[in-house]
Amino acid sequence: RGYGRALQTGFEAASGAILVMADADDTYDLTELPIFLAALGQGADFVIGNRNAGMARGAMPFLHYWIGNPLLSWLVRKFSGTHCGDAYCGYRLFKRTLYEKIAPQQNGMEFALALLVAATRSGARILEVPITYSRRLGESKLRTFQDGSRSLRFLLLVTPKALFILPGVVLTILGLGIFIPLTFGPIYIGTLALVIHPIFLAALAIIVGTELIHLGVQMKIFAVREGIDIAEPVFSKFVQWFSLE
Repeated sequence: RGYGRALQTGFEAASGAILVMADADDTYDLTELPIFLAALGQGADFVIGNRNAGMARGAMPFLHYWIGNPLLSWLVRKFSGTHCGDAYCGYRLFKRTLYEKIAPQQNGMEFALALLVAATRSGARILEVPITYSRRLGESKLRTFQDGSRSLRFLLLVTPKALFILPGVVLTILGLGIFIPLTFGPIYIGTLALVIHPIFLAALAIIVGTELIHLGVQMKIFAVREGIDIAEPVFSKFVQWFSLE
């Protein structure tokens, strides 16, 4: 059960060198597949559709069109490095060798994001092509807030550097820059003496900063072990020498 699990089952059963995914609800026009094949012929490893220009009126719910999809696509671009304008588009074509290399394991709707993020971080060449998008036939199984929150949690999990480690480093350095000078005595700005309150705030910044770094490292280790993220050379060396304990 689940969107991601269904796609994984299909990919495992397929035998071709090229894999294609598309929702079977009449929203995607499968006769547009030559557009994807043409992009593959231009050297792409991963081709994804963009529904924004060719979307039929009423094809996507109001909240999804104006808030959910633009926000998630922006977050994916911001934190994963991809350039795609429609990160949640479910019409895609990619090489089997690439899929076997990244092989995301998410069972829910976040599988689509995991596939794109993993392909981006693997160094694959990704191209986006404009497609049409029609009103679906049948009942939608998409749960707006539950599936949206799962996708958001996934993005938070794969971006520990931007969300936790870098802010933690900045806070720690800032705190030390204030704390260390104050240990030698008050700092005067005109007639104003900086003593108790600044050193208290500096100590707080150091504590919060180091905790953010620690949390970010734990998230990174978890994501790598679960196959959600990849380990950079520097991080691999770090894990060899230091454990969470």
